[in-house]
Amino acid sequence: MGIRDRALRLFHKYRPWLARFRFLILIGGIIGIAGAAFVARRFIFSAKPTIAVYRLPYLQTFDDVELRNWLNDSGVWTIRTGTLSQTIGGETRNFLHIPYKLPENTPYHASVYITLKKDTIAAGLTFNAQYPNQVAKQHRVYIYRPTKDILQLVAGYMDDIGSFVPQAEMPLDINTTEFRLDLYVYTDTYLVQLNGQRLIEKRPLFYHNGLLGFYTIASSNSQYETG
Repeated sequence: MGIRDRALRLFHKYRPWLARFRFLILIGGIIGIAGAAFVARRFIFSAKPTIAVYRLPYLQTFDDVELRNWLNDSGVWTIRTGTLSQTIGGETRNFLHIPYKLPENTPYHASVYITLKKDTIAAGLTFNAQYPNQVAKQHRVYIYRPTKDILQLVAGYMDDIGSFVPQAEMPLDINTTEFRLDLYVYTDTYLVQLNGQRLIEKRPLFYHNGLLGFYTIASSNSQYETG
């Protein structure tokens, strides 16, 4: 059995655990992102990436992506039919970063469509992540669902001792598992919208420029349905 067949079996085995993304990123212009189908396993992400600067405007259609150059710090990430998914359960924090640096002193807007699946605890974006310490030094904004009765929008950053410092924890009274998360980053501040509603206003930036990426936590112990 080839690598592709084993990867496809892995995808279908863990499909109930998926945290799915469909996303559009705008950075000083338009970054349009759609998808084609393929499956990758973690060991493929072994080559040391070359980090270039985004050339604007930037269009990514995922029809010619060299995934081995993406920064997979944990998780098994797949792209199928226009959707980015993380397919590993457990309570591990999973990160995948696009191997491009944001241009210095350039405001940008990132927009991601998120579907919370059965066992998704958290899903969202990392931003201004500082390569090569992109997990230890980053901002993060995500939808957090620790139990079936609690749903929050959380934003914050990693401090110098490796702890996540929340800058906002907004309770959500939304009966849906489909979200559009919009992040607006300026020179020294950022703000966040969810499903078109501005919920987080002008929080200070502790990191500037850097990488954009994706963040999930998925637990196989969850027993509730997303609808």
